[in-house]
Amino acid sequence: MIKKRTRLSPEDRREQILDSTQLYILKNGLNSLTMDSLAKLANVSKPLLYKYYDTRLELLQALLLREEARFVKKLRVALANAVNFEQVVYTTVNLDFDQEVRGDVVQILQDQPDIFAALESVRKNRVGSLEKFLVDAVMDISSLPKEDARRVFLMASAASKSAAEHYSLYGGNRSSAVDLTVEFITKAIGPPPS
Repeated sequence: MIKKRTRLSPEDRREQILDSTQLYILKNGLNSLTMDSLAKLANVSKPLLYKYYDTRLELLQALLLREEARFVKKLRVALANAVNFEQVVYTTVNLDFDQEVRGDVVQILQDQPDIFAALESVRKNRVGSLEKFLVDAVMDISSLPKEDARRVFLMASAASKSAAEHYSLYGGNRSSAVDLTVEFITKAIGPPPS
């Protein structure tokens, strides 16, 4: 039985196609994805699919950009809700652990250089603004000059990424690993000035 197609707005149709692409990749893998197989899964004609995405590469890049935008929005909300420096560190450490261990479509797409290329400039801007925010936070609690605060931030970031990588490789209790990493970073930076 063939499902009747529903007329969607252009934006809703793009989202529906991207949702179907994500579902297909997670179920069947990236290598087997074709525009034909996607059109069938999304219940759209191949010409309609090409109306929105000229190539498979363009489609996959659009999916990666959408998922990255969703991730950044979630991160911003979490950082905005942080009420102290330790919560900011906790949020960013959790981010590192999520990025290291996530087995979702983003991880699959990021491993493909031609797909990942679409994300490079977007990610540079995001990392730059996040770094500035965190360097400022280090300066606030430590009274370090900006260059020293930046160095401390980079060392803390390396510690966080290393802990996440270790957890990804060897497992264990994630909550304990995150807590230990946060404690290490906050103690290394030092207590807020009195």
